[in-house]
Amino acid sequence: MTFRLPEGEIVSHDLMSVAPDPLHPGQIHAGIHPDKATILPERGTGASAGRTGRLRMAGWHGGTYPAMETFDDFYVIELDPR
Repeated sequence: MTFRLPEGEIVSHDLMSVAPDPLHPGQIHAGIHPDKATILPERGTGASAGRTGRLRMAGWHGGTYPAMETFDDFYVIELDPR
């Protein structure tokens, strides 16, 4: 994932877990919950250049793919101290 912020870009790479929502057929719960650094220091720019850290995400995805898809995600970006 690439986040383009006014101060520069942050790039993170990790696997996403998905599970069907038993109460809402066709919807899934999605999450990224790493136990290691996921932010790529060589890909950051601006204020994020050379920074390490990890990105976590929790969300709910659904819709009528490919006509319409909804992503309701919450991201936490934790940068390691310089």
